[in-house]
Amino acid sequence: MQRVLVTGAGIVGSHIAQRLVQQGHDVVLLDLDPKLSHISSIVDVTNINIVKADVTDASMLATLAEQYQIEGIIHTAVMLTGPSQQAPARSVAVNIGGAVNVMEPHAAGW
Repeated sequence: MQRVLVTGAGIVGSHIAQRLVQQGHDVVLLDLDPKLSHISSIVDVTNINIVKADVTDASMLATLAEQYQIEGIIHTAVMLTGPSQQAPARSVAVNIGGAVNVMEPHAAGW
């Protein structure tokens, strides 16, 4: 059993969280704006920790990793095409910067 952080609580992230719970893992599901009604239609929210946070905040990720003793990360947090076209700079921060934050734990202070 591992403690796993899943970034992005959309359809993909929620299904991954569901599968991880079924396999006996402890799951922390992170999203900037978690939609509890959508998440709970996929995974039993009593079996996971849902954290409202921004994947672009490296120091917050480090704190979260320490707080929950995270052992693995599955990164699904992204801005999709429509919102990305409306806010390209934010899209780069989320889609690229967020990925760097979860893939370079030493640089982020993990």
